[in-house]
Amino acid sequence: MPAATPGQNVLAPSVRKHAGAIHIKNDISCLQRKAWNVLLHNAYDDFPDVNLQLHTIPVRDLMDLAGFDSKNVKYLKDALEDMVTTKIKWDIIDHQGKSDWGVTTALASASIKDGICSYAYSPQLRTKLYNPEFYARIDLLIISRFSSGHALALYENCARYRAINQTPILPLPLFRELLGVNNTASYDEFKILNRAVIQPAIKEINSISDICLEVELQREKRKVVGVKFRIQENVQGALAIDSPSSFNHELLRKLQDDFCLTETQAKEALALHSEDRISIVMEYVQEKYTEGKIKAGAKGIAPYFLRVLRDGDVKLAKTGLDKLLQGGAQASPKAAQAGQQSLLQDDDAVRREFNAQRRSEVELLLAGMDSEVRNSLNDQFAATLVGQRLMLKKWAEFLAKGEGSAMVVNNFYMFVAEKLLPPYEEALELYRKSLGA
Repeated sequence: MPAATPGQNVLAPSVRKHAGAIHIKNDISCLQRKAWNVLLHNAYDDFPDVNLQLHTIPVRDLMDLAGFDSKNVKYLKDALEDMVTTKIKWDIIDHQGKSDWGVTTALASASIKDGICSYAYSPQLRTKLYNPEFYARIDLLIISRFSSGHALALYENCARYRAINQTPILPLPLFRELLGVNNTASYDEFKILNRAVIQPAIKEINSISDICLEVELQREKRKVVGVKFRIQENVQGALAIDSPSSFNHELLRKLQDDFCLTETQAKEALALHSEDRISIVMEYVQEKYTEGKIKAGAKGIAPYFLRVLRDGDVKLAKTGLDKLLQGGAQASPKAAQAGQQSLLQDDDAVRREFNAQRRSEVELLLAGMDSEVRNSLNDQFAATLVGQRLMLKKWAEFLAKGEGSAMVVNNFYMFVAEKLLPPYEEALELYRKSLGA
């Protein structure tokens, strides 16, 4: 089995999404979008068989691929129930310019028995889905990282245009439908739509996915009437190197126990943000929860925490970071908050630069290895994946084809960095000092 080289163009194993399927005009949740992508990926190869109308997938696999707590089966059942009643519209323009419009439900049926999820699509949607002309490549392991439904919807609608590096101009009424906010009156005003939906979605996509977006506004007489997105490849977003051994395990536990994050979400939070920032957000979210200001109560803690952590628009509490900024001076509250935000953002920028450098070091090490050493590393890494069926499958695909999920490659690079490079936090501190020299 040939070993893949880091210089190869890594294409993630992907679900082939129909243009009509990507352009889902409704308000399905982030979990529903993830689950629907997984179900489509699982059923796709069976679509040509007209005698096979019912598809099956182990519940455990569905939950792993959708990226949420494997203990919360009721949440999955609720999501499947909603998908059976959720309308799906498509409006496809073919190569002759003719319109093909239709409406159905996301799923025709769904059931769970003995750990197996069975589901079906309507005949009309099934026919539309199996049409290779209209597919975009979407990495299932990348979409499992999303915490915002708006961000995932925007990612899906932009990913299909990555080959031409830009989307067409999307009129605002259509854009609101695609992101599922067309029934929210406050988003009729573009300023609010941009601040509350577009910018946070772009920030999440750019930080965790394999593409990087920049929005351009289409105006008529100074009024915004449409949006267009520039698209670039974002390898760093998918392949940041942060060693798991560097995690603060006490903080990792608190994020899961007190703020209802999954293990994956907690580790990504620690990898992408400084501990000071996470601690500040924890205090802020705890205060809001105590005051009863988090919608959905305990169920809303995790998405609220991740949103505040990502956006960073919080009134910061008194911490060691405040004292460092104030330096004994009496700065205005606004100035202190702005200073703290700047410091936190600077720290994130340093980590991103350091991660890029560390990844380059890993690539150089791998490129210079002889095949025997590399194969030994491959075997050692595979041994760490015992019990993780999905990751083992994607790792085997990567080795066999030289193509694989960016998430799998990321984990392998982290493994190599932990084995062969200086400890993460120690190396990061030296890097910080070198910048100040």
